[in-house]
Amino acid sequence: MKYVRDAKTIFLNAVGAVQPQNFLRNRVKVSSGKLHVDAETFPLNRPCHIVGFGKAVLGMAVEMENILSSNLRSGILSIPAGTQECFKDQPQLLLKNNSVLRIFEGAKDNIPDLDAMEAAKAIKDLCVGLTKDDLLLVLISGGGSALLPLPKFGLSLDEKQKIIKNLSKGGANIIELNCVRKMLSELKGGGLAQIAYPCRVVTLILSDIVGDPIDSIASGPTVENKDAHLAMEVINKYNVDISEIALNILQQPKLESFNYNHVANFIIGNNEIACEAAKRSAVNLGYNKVELFSKDIQGDVVDVAKRYLQIALDEVKKNETVCIIGAGEPTVVVKGNGLGGRNQQLALEFSKIACEAGLDFCFLSCGTDGIDGPTDAAGAVSTTVIGGLQEIDDFLENNDAYSFFSRYQNGEFLVKTGHTGTNVMDLHILILKPKT
Repeated sequence: MKYVRDAKTIFLNAVGAVQPQNFLRNRVKVSSGKLHVDAETFPLNRPCHIVGFGKAVLGMAVEMENILSSNLRSGILSIPAGTQECFKDQPQLLLKNNSVLRIFEGAKDNIPDLDAMEAAKAIKDLCVGLTKDDLLLVLISGGGSALLPLPKFGLSLDEKQKIIKNLSKGGANIIELNCVRKMLSELKGGGLAQIAYPCRVVTLILSDIVGDPIDSIASGPTVENKDAHLAMEVINKYNVDISEIALNILQQPKLESFNYNHVANFIIGNNEIACEAAKRSAVNLGYNKVELFSKDIQGDVVDVAKRYLQIALDEVKKNETVCIIGAGEPTVVVKGNGLGGRNQQLALEFSKIACEAGLDFCFLSCGTDGIDGPTDAAGAVSTTVIGGLQEIDDFLENNDAYSFFSRYQNGEFLVKTGHTGTNVMDLHILILKPKT
């Protein structure tokens, strides 16, 4: 159990290191009537405004309201359902009672809903009324796509949601999902920036996608959509049925390029910081050998598990305890009707093949946002003992990892944090013990 406790501690310390307040304090300030982001400055000709959407946006907004003080006039935030309740015992993570920012909660289980759509409409209304003398701060983090759903005219939210859900079940990665989302949405794919024109727009982004592509994070609401022509390729690749309305929208020719010179986009944080914090935490726990496998892990969890197995087999030959850190955003092809998420599926998948290979291990896979699929867990920890259980095959085939971990040892190996207030993809921690 020591290694299980260690893996959880390493994960929690990494999550604590990527709280958005810390990034903003180091990167943003106000002085002499100007907003400073790194080396760039933006005049505050009159009080500015904030809009934000994503799993880490509440914390970002709390810090930005402190930084802007009287320079802030209004704002609207779209955050996941249950966020404020989760932080009720941590008032430093909540807006003050006299805050000028309005909060909408929605997108339960990261699924767009009517509450999130109302937030998107309110954000659109705020942006429409801005002028060239205004300054709009856009706060974005992972989960922003689900929290800013405003389908293009004629398309219902249910239909759009069904298209994205079927793509996700088919194994589409986040770049492919957001490629389609941008075409079906009014505010994504640069739509928000166009509506806010000619207002000066400054976007602060906490990245949850490998490589930090700003045109895909939250589906790029303040970035030109340059992959519109690929949306139908994604639909065809995963053989997803769509209505004639959706087909017409996706096949619309791209209009003349819009000038985005009024927009400045900044990446303020990513998973590199989480990985470094995880390595430090492992060292502090007494692990003399700590290695970073990759911070850009992608692909189906079955293939990712095999990659970790190969790394493990190479390391175990050295006959020493080692802690291996990995991060990224794998995908799952859903074939069953069970309950789980990619992290729980990966933990169970790895435990099976690692046990078959005779390894003595502990493996944690968790989402830094605290939410793995439509469950209340961030992920799970698997061990040698779990990998040796015969019944895990049935749970794997039914994509029912949550049910397995809930039953095993009364759910002790599930990692439950609730909303963490941040989101920099998934973190994997593999501890290998030498053979005795």
